[in-house]
Amino acid sequence: MYDYKNKDANIETLNRYMLARTLSMFNYEGLPLSLPSVEIEKQLQEKGFTFITKVNDNLYALQGSLGGELNAYGEPTKIIINNPYINFSAALDIEKDGVFIKNDDMMLGLFPLYEKYNSLMIENEITMFLNSYNTRIQTLISAGDDSTKESAELYINKIIEGELGIIGENRLFDGIKVQAAQASNPEVTTQLIEFNQYLKATLYNEVGLNANFNMKRERLNSSEVNMNTENLHPLIDNMLLNREQGIQKLNEMYSLESAVEFGSIWKARNIDKESLEENESTVEADEPTVEAAEPTDEPTVEAAEPTDEDTETAYDANEIVDDEKKVT
Repeated sequence: MYDYKNKDANIETLNRYMLARTLSMFNYEGLPLSLPSVEIEKQLQEKGFTFITKVNDNLYALQGSLGGELNAYGEPTKIIINNPYINFSAALDIEKDGVFIKNDDMMLGLFPLYEKYNSLMIENEITMFLNSYNTRIQTLISAGDDSTKESAELYINKIIEGELGIIGENRLFDGIKVQAAQASNPEVTTQLIEFNQYLKATLYNEVGLNANFNMKRERLNSSEVNMNTENLHPLIDNMLLNREQGIQKLNEMYSLESAVEFGSIWKARNIDKESLEENESTVEADEPTVEAAEPTDEPTVEAAEPTDEDTETAYDANEIVDDEKKVT
């Protein structure tokens, strides 16, 4: 039975469920049998790093304590490993004795995110449980003595069991007081549900899963739905980069041909992102240019030749001018 009051166990359960989702974030190819990809991802996402080294001619992904003299950037240079199963205990040089792979640049892993948001969600669920219980309380009953209290409890139990309760003594009416419980605010339930949705959506967005965190009760337009798309990529892109660098060094050190890429829905989302960028660049390259219009073969309008009427009019005008000169 689910115990809502057991916070630690419930948080751990939610953490494991989130880990079960994100273990399929990356696909590995070309790894030896002694290096299961799921174990590599467990260590990376839980602890923030893993160290791969060869023990008895087999490669293992191992955990250990980081230490040694710090390098120029304040990073540890040694890792102390103690694994009883393979009978291996040693202090190894991080650069020379194996391949050190980070989950992200800060070696945080994903568990701090899970712990934060799942803790808030469990607290919110407890509040939802208590709010649900409080809505059941319609009246408050107080009794002045034990006998009256027992009679009131018997009456309530019979009602719960579906039987009609019978009050045998008038003293019960004199000994108990009934008060109406404070009416619960229906807005509280809505706010708790919205808060739970916001926490879950924010956690999913942190690990590259698109979930709606917009609390609008009206419909959302396309820009509002896609407004957080860019926020999904920075962390998971950084995780992929660290894995690619680690696998590349692993191939060079141990002559492997391994590879890593996004998996599951993360792979589909990355393909959609790359296709969108390619389409945008293609549209920009194929924009038509406006060229000068070529001359057409339409006929040009030529000046009209003078007619006989125009010639006669001009002749008459010349005669008038000559007659005026003679008169003067």
